Amino acid sequence: LKIYREFQQGHKYQMGVDCAEGGGGDNASITIADLTSLEVAAHWFGQSPVDSVAERAVDYARLYSKSSYGGESCLIVPEMNSMGLALLNKLKESGWERIYQREEMDNKLGKKTLKLGWRTTAQTKPLLISNFKHLVRNFDVRLHSKETLSELRAFIWSDESKKKGAGAKGGFHDDNVI
Repeated sequence: LKIYREFQQGHKYQMGVDCAEGGGGDNASITIADLTSLEVAAHWFGQSPVDSVAERAVDYARLYSKSSYGGESCLIVPEMNSMGLALLNKLKESGWERIYQREEMDNKLGKKTLKLGWRTTAQTKPLLISNFKHLVRNFDVRLHSKETLSELRAFIWSDESKKKGAGAKGGFHDDNVI
């Protein structure tokens, strides 16, 4: 884990976890964002089994949580695509309670229900990118990670359906970007 900023009392933290799909040299990626200062506090990426990624995520989330002070612990936002369900199951087994919930329409019940994890789709990926662009343009966002900055330089708009309108150009990856 590369730590760029230690935990600070009074700051809110959120963690994004992208589990590697396993093909083409994909890396799993864990990024801890300090929502108060708008900077990446810590970052890890590498090739690792899903259960190991989940264990790392919980260990790292503990580093950025207000355990003895009360208040909120780090929110873990696992991506649900591909290996995401296995990751989510391991996170739940760990007992970590602060996991991102999204609203989805349950067609059988005819109402909206809460589901755990972030699902990257053709609809949500542009929202994710647009929000990040807004933050970068209007605030002092600090990333620190050379690997993420390198991936951002290779992140392009594309007509390839697999990239859902945007992704890494050929031969590059976007695991840390997403």
